[in-house]
Amino acid sequence: ANAAQAHLRTLERKGFIELNARLSRGIRLTSTDDAPEPDDVAAAHTLNLAVIGRVAAGAPLLAVEHVERHCEVDAGLFSRRPDYLLRVSGDSMIGVGIFDGDLLAVSQASEVRNGQVAVFRVDDEVTVKRFARDGQTARLQAENPDYADIVVDTERESLALEGIAVG
Repeated sequence: ANAAQAHLRTLERKGFIELNARLSRGIRLTSTDDAPEPDDVAAAHTLNLAVIGRVAAGAPLLAVEHVERHCEVDAGLFSRRPDYLLRVSGDSMIGVGIFDGDLLAVSQASEVRNGQVAVFRVDDEVTVKRFARDGQTARLQAENPDYADIVVDTERESLALEGIAVG
């Protein structure tokens, strides 16, 4: 519901619809006279992002990196520009609205802060989780109580940040 509402607010901000919270089904398409000019819409920019393999939201999967296809995505949907998309497999992150089959927008990064949702490579497996660090231990936290967190001793195990989830 939150994601749908965010999309509706974006459409309203861009002038395609009007929202009236006081009415049931209070969404109205703007007339063609009120709609943004084509140049304004083009100025919003679209991104051509590659869908690169899958990422586990559950137990980590063996990473198979290849370009499945490309998607045209409105750049205005993201506060931070994504570099690529990954298809989510599993339901360990449903608490933050990441569902099985979703496309996850990822921005490459060299650092992750506590509390950020990111894509990690643990040995040869890739997974998406919320990050928490305690000394030399990294905890990759699931957002579904059915899944245990992944605890990584960074001195003995390999943990690499692939990127930050941005949408």
